This record gives sequence, C-alpha cells and structure tokens, in this order.
Amino acid sequence: MAHPDPARHNFEPPDTTPSIPAADPLDGDTDRPAQVARQVRRALWGSDLLGPRPGWWPWGSGARARAQRRRELRKLGAQRRAELHHRFTHGLDHGGDAVRAPWRPVPTSRNIAAIAAVAAVIAAVVGVAWSMGDEPGAAPEVPGEQRGEPAPTEVASTTSTAPANTPSGSTSSSTWSLPDQPPIPAAGVAPTQAQPRTATDPATVNVVTAPAGPPARQELAGPQDAAVAWLSRWCPFTTTEERFGDAERRARPAMTDAAWSLFDPTGDERATRSWHQATAAGETGRCSAAVAQLVPSAPRTAERVVVRVTADRVVTTATGARYVESVSSTRVVLRQADGAWLVDLAAVGG
Repeated sequence: MAHPDPARHNFEPPDTTPSIPAADPLDGDTDRPAQVARQVRRALWGSDLLGPRPGWWPWGSGARARAQRRRELRKLGAQRRAELHHRFTHGLDHGGDAVRAPWRPVPTSRNIAAIAAVAAVIAAVVGVAWSMGDEPGAAPEVPGEQRGEPAPTEVASTTSTAPANTPSGSTSSSTWSLPDQPPIPAAGVAPTQAQPRTATDPATVNVVTAPAGPPARQELAGPQDAAVAWLSRWCPFTTTEERFGDAERRARPAMTDAAWSLFDPTGDERATRSWHQATAAGETGRCSAAVAQLVPSAPRTAERVVVRVTADRVVTTATGARYVESVSSTRVVLRQADGAWLVDLAAVGG
C-alpha cells in the first residue's frame, strides 16, 4: 500500500505580495535626503526604464518585441513606485526621525564662506573680461572701409573756402618714406571750432588744365601723389563732349579693383540722375589743383595710409551762370608689389 506524499497535503500557494525589506536601511542615516532623492529618481526616471526606440515598421516580429519590452518596463516601473511608496509610508508609520527631523539652521560661518566664494568667482570673471579688452600699446585697426559708395563723384556742399593751390606734379621718388606722427600734447587737443560757411566766388578759384592720359609712374610714387593724380582726372567734366562715366574712367588706372567696383557709375541710379540733370543744364566743370594730406589721426603702415584729397570745381551752365563746388574724399591708399601707390576704398568718416 502506497503511503501518501506529505508534500501534497502541506502545499501552500506562492506569496504574491511584493518583497518588503525587514528594516529601512536609510533610517537614522545622515545622508538620507540625498539617498531618498536618488531612489525617487531611479523609480521615476531611471535610465533602465527607457523603452526601445521606434522602429521602421509598426508591425512584424520587431514591433512585437518592442511592445513586449515596453510592457515589461511599465511593470518594472510600477513595481519600483510601489516599493518607493512603501518606504515612505513605512518610515512615517514607524516614526522615522529622519523623515520628521526638525529644520536646523545653517551655521553662519558656512553662509559667510559661500558668499565669499561667490564674490571671488564674480571678481575673477570681471578680471578676465577686463584683461581681454584693448591692450596698451596694441596697434589700432585700420579704419573700416565704406562699402556702399553710391555716387561716382564725391562732392560736398558749395560753401567752403578754397584751399591753398599747390602744383599737382610731384618729384617724389620710389624711396618715399612716411613722416613721423606728431606727439599728442600733454594738455590735449583743442576742439574744432565751426566756421560760418560762405559761398566761394568763382573768380577767386584758379582752375588748372586736367592731366591727359593715364598717370605716369612718377605720379604714383607716393600716397599723396596717387590721390592727387586720381582726383585730378575725374574732377573736371563736360556734358557736351563726353559720355556718362568718361570722367570716372579716366581715374581708373589710379585705383585698385575693389575701389573701382564701387566707384564705377555704371548702373548707379543716383549718378545717372545727376548726369541727366547736368546734361539738361549744359554744365561743364573745371577744377583747381588737387591738394592731398595724410590724415594724422588715422593709423598708418609702410603699405597702407589714409589720405584726404580736396579741390574746388567751378561749374558753368549753358546760360553762363557759374558756381563753385568743394570736392573732397578721404581714401585708403595702398602700396602695390611694384612700389606704386593706388587709391583704395573710402575710409569711414571720409
């Protein structure tokens, strides 16, 4: 006769209650807030709770595997949240001192140390920003170049007094050197006094014959000579014997390619309107000898200087009326590889 198996009579169903630790190991721990924060982060935003990325196809074995993995992760997240809830309720029910610990003020010395550290950081940032500013003795940048020169001729208002006339020719050689900049007075520079403008009498302007042909090598031996050769060729004009842009094209050999691309009046609506108005009035312009000067306040090098060149233009209309225009331009002049100087873009403020 067979004996009954005792294991069958002592069978108990498996316990499905989540496992609860016998005691909260965090009770009484001085670092409890940080550990609780880590447990909350792990239960709610743990990196191992991230589901798989979406696949290319919403069906097939891959899609079923991803769906199964998401269900497992949701179940795992629910289990962690249940354990976290138990830990909190267990600590409150059993009177955990760490949960209901009274607030204790931060020592004054620690507050002072924190404020001093913040002040030191701010001072360091300010010091670095200050040191990155303009360094003493650093060479200033060359004045910016005016990229949008709309008018082919640079004409100021008809009110300034004519400058002293000097011959346009020059005996400068290829060994031209820049003069030293005068020192700044210790007392500073006196402010410029605005002078009242008066109309210039055309009879007082000594006009000269415009140079013919492209500038010779000697005319481009220095930056001032090049500026004089440039303005002397486009300043005079006539609407009865020339076409639109002929005056500017006479000055093209004394200019760089970049300067000519902006000085060329072709396609310039403002220059076209001005030419039509001059043509309707039958105007002709003759100019005095151009005068060029280095701008003392502008940075200069052996290859790059800023020059201001001026002249007076006497304009005569078809009716015989005459008036004077003051023509001026401030230009960067560049030394080329062959030693010749050519007029470049207009300087800012010129």
